[in-house]
Amino acid sequence: MLTSSRFAYTQARLQVRHGLRLNEQQWRHLESQQGLANFLHVASESGMSDWLAGLHADDSIHILEKSFSKHFRDYVEQVSHWQPAQWRKATLWISALPDLPLLENIRNRGEVPQWLSDDEELGPLLEVSDDALVQRLALTRYAPLTATWHSTTSMLESWRTHWKECWPDTSAKALAGVESVEALILRHRGSFMELKTHATAAARSELSKQLGLQFRRLSQQPAAVFAHLGLVALDVERLRGNVSSRALLLNSVAAKQ
Repeated sequence: MLTSSRFAYTQARLQVRHGLRLNEQQWRHLESQQGLANFLHVASESGMSDWLAGLHADDSIHILEKSFSKHFRDYVEQVSHWQPAQWRKATLWISALPDLPLLENIRNRGEVPQWLSDDEELGPLLEVSDDALVQRLALTRYAPLTATWHSTTSMLESWRTHWKECWPDTSAKALAGVESVEALILRHRGSFMELKTHATAAARSELSKQLGLQFRRLSQQPAAVFAHLGLVALDVERLRGNVSSRALLLNSVAAKQ
């Protein structure tokens, strides 16, 4: 088992990153910027600058989407190295979470974004037979999902099953903390799917508030890492939405000229 002292280094690193998060006033200032180029310029001078590395206003929407996905994967990997070794596997598995809708569409032969064909891991899963798909999936970081690939089990449930298998032997207190973060996010997901579009921003804001409270309450526990990654995912989702909407508008204007 691990004591909170083992997480002191982890917490110190998380606090630095947590301090870079934009507050609501900063978000509103950023979101008031017109045009993609201006938005990227202002955002690049904020705490979100690392997430925009390598991006340009004339990049295609597919390049932008692929970049955000890669940045999140890389960040989760970085955070996993701050963790005590026993928790690194569970932390790394978080990087697969945003890709579950894509994997669900691949499994169901549904529509996928164009940029996916250039993705090193997901691209090879496209336009192949079911058997070949599972074989290729087994060679990726998504390999644990092969166990239920041909079942009716949702990608999320498969992901959760493996995530819990990655948890090390730990104290009841630490376990309760991780489970509380998971429960909070699952409650949000369940209610979010029922909301009208105009209510989603408020729901995300409330989740961010609750995760922030858990990040502080569960300081120097493994749960603080997962609360932090939840907050980061919300911030990146908001940034990504702002960038994508401006890129689509720019493309629409260019197409009419």
